[in-house]
Amino acid sequence: MKDNDFSQLPVKRKGNFVGIVLSKDIGLIDDETPIEKVMKHSVPTIPAQTPRSAVAELLKTNNAALVKEEGGIQGIITPADLL
Repeated sequence: MKDNDFSQLPVKRKGNFVGIVLSKDIGLIDDETPIEKVMKHSVPTIPAQTPRSAVAELLKTNNAALVKEEGGIQGIITPADLL
């Protein structure tokens, strides 16, 4: 994550996105602890066409949102992406 400058990654279970994990949280667990112990389960999903103003409003109360396009998750947007 650090090498690619990612601060969070989506987590999938059986092909479905179930949350995100933050790089700072990965540093809190050992190699044997399941990611689900530190992942954020409640992550909003938005269409890729969502206006910037609506995304900014959503990110006031959420650290990130999953961006959905063409039937799948295409990325993650965070407040830093709006700067």
